Amino acid sequence: MNSFAVQRIIMLLLVFNLVQTPVQGTQPVTPIQTQIAIDHLPPLGESATLTCEVTSVNDAPGTRAWIALPPETQVLNGELEWQGDLSANKTIRLVASIAFNSVGDREIDCRAYRPIDEDNSWGDSSPLYLSIGNTQTILGYALIPCYNELGRSSTLPPLTPEGLQNFPEFSCSYAGIWQDANNKNHYYSVHQQPLTRYEKQLVVIEFSLVADNLNNPSLSSTYVGTTRDFKLFPLAMENMISNPKFPVEITFQSENEGTLIPLCEACQLPAIKIQRLF
Repeated sequence: MNSFAVQRIIMLLLVFNLVQTPVQGTQPVTPIQTQIAIDHLPPLGESATLTCEVTSVNDAPGTRAWIALPPETQVLNGELEWQGDLSANKTIRLVASIAFNSVGDREIDCRAYRPIDEDNSWGDSSPLYLSIGNTQTILGYALIPCYNELGRSSTLPPLTPEGLQNFPEFSCSYAGIWQDANNKNHYYSVHQQPLTRYEKQLVVIEFSLVADNLNNPSLSSTYVGTTRDFKLFPLAMENMISNPKFPVEITFQSENEGTLIPLCEACQLPAIKIQRLF
């Protein structure tokens, strides 16, 4: 591998790490804080104990605290709500035993709210996400598995916790560094960001173009789309005349093999086979 190719990969790694690093924004500050816990992960019909704790660093008169339960949840005993004056550095604790009457993804929240005036309030919410199964429950929502059919990636409905162990391993993670299978000096950086449980945003950076213009990288080498249809569009439309770029369709035959297809019927541009390096 020549020095120019090494330079490309180094730059790709730097940009890849920058894109993958989440930006930490300023979090809202409230004197009231909540925390939720469950004593174990109960399968369908089995009881479990929820604990919702609410504290405040300042006196918070007129505070309401409650446990918000999803539909088809049975309350066996305990308290789900409290209202009163919350003293500074004191803890209000709600404890309740519950059981789930159906399988699927469920969200439980420990919430607190204290109105100050018409425009201001204190409050907090702590969610607990569970995927309830007939014999097993997992923390968090069930995965949305995917499969490949004729090179087109598709999504399936969520699996139950029991069904996950029977599904072929394919995580739908396309992020990484890819290389043109027929041009070893041509690289791509693929990034993904969840939009919903069923859809991801995809960003593909064509690093051979970026490396050719290290001092003035062109945005026409960046394509953005989603897994809804796997069609990606170039960002820098102003460069289309001097450096024409067309939308592309990306398909994945496996987690390490893919194809980029230029969407230009009149151009007759060949499809590009790509392979994941890491």
